[in-house]
Amino acid sequence: MSSTRWPTRRHLRTLTWIGAGSVFFAVVAGASYVFWPASPPPADSAARIVAVAVHLKWPAAIALLMVMSLFRIFYDEATLDPLAGRESPRHRINQRVLSNTVEHLVFFIPAVAALAAGADTPATWRLVPMAIALFCIGRLLFWAGYHVSPNARAFGFNLSFSTSAITVILAFAIG
Repeated sequence: MSSTRWPTRRHLRTLTWIGAGSVFFAVVAGASYVFWPASPPPADSAARIVAVAVHLKWPAAIALLMVMSLFRIFYDEATLDPLAGRESPRHRINQRVLSNTVEHLVFFIPAVAALAAGADTPATWRLVPMAIALFCIGRLLFWAGYHVSPNARAFGFNLSFSTSAITVILAFAIG
């Protein structure tokens, strides 16, 4: 058992970043809800599916950029062997960001689809593109923040995770 007492300075710094990220989420999500224009949902289910698919191109594009950031051709020759363990810190961060994003997409995509299926008013339908936009912004901030410091990813993590969690809750509440 470790003799280190909790919380350490590092814990406190991390908790500060998490708190700041939570405030950031509340401000961004609140502003989005106030200013995002309401539009009626498509009348039939096929059009609704297409509308959601069009919005979901953005998370797919971000995931594709993350995959492309891992192409080893951008690194020196020593890193071309994936089993040699010579990846740069940048490459390892990009791997972790991609892995974390895939984990988030596993519950965000079905939640957004369920939310869209149940959204039958302009007020609820606007939540679909809003959730997708907040998720995408969060993932990009997570990616950029991780390259600054592990704690700096808190803003993006909180924005995308909280958006995903609230989307799941709203999908149950509306559907």
